[in-house]
Amino acid sequence: MQTPKLALTIPCFNEELCVESTCTRLMEVLDDLIQRNIITADSYIYLVDDGSCDKTWDIISDLHDKHPQKIKAQKFIKNFGNQKALIAGLEGVRKIGCDCVISIDADLQQDENSIEKFVKEYQNGNDIVLGIRNDRKTDSLFKKTTALMFYKLMNLLGAKIPVNHSDFRLVSRKALDVMSLYSEKALFLRGFFHELGLKTSYVKFDVKQRSAGCSKFNPASL
Repeated sequence: MQTPKLALTIPCFNEELCVESTCTRLMEVLDDLIQRNIITADSYIYLVDDGSCDKTWDIISDLHDKHPQKIKAQKFIKNFGNQKALIAGLEGVRKIGCDCVISIDADLQQDENSIEKFVKEYQNGNDIVLGIRNDRKTDSLFKKTTALMFYKLMNLLGAKIPVNHSDFRLVSRKALDVMSLYSEKALFLRGFFHELGLKTSYVKFDVKQRSAGCSKFNPASL
């Protein structure tokens, strides 16, 4: 398979404390993969500011001015929620162009060193690569309990999503093209991509503590 053009898409909401360090680190990861000819030189990062009311967009704009080929972004006029920001990111990179895209959280708790593993699974012929966290050691008791309830409820409702799969995943251009055929704008992406029937594999990863700031998911939103 040809060396793929990779996009990384990141939903952001009030992430002024970490968005610059996250982009800097991810550019380092991309540069390393480019130097080793694992991805093409025009691979890039695409951020979606989900209506932040802090300096997140100003920081993203500065990053784009310094790295116009590497950092691209769009801003919502208000907060629409994480799933819609993820969908907008996937739609955005499809329009710009890429062979595959990985969605990753702005706090970089998901292991960015696993990105290479995702790309290699794509090169092995997988259109969807799902990230599965190894454990929930970094979660509070409340979050562990609600997560367990969530997966059980989803399975009861017929959404057979893998346990401990978040929105850390790779999808191919083919999967993006299929998604574009759906008019629904409130897709549940974890269930949607798992049920597409495209060739799928899994990458296990460790979850880190946040380097700065705090989670934007409070008990009510969870």
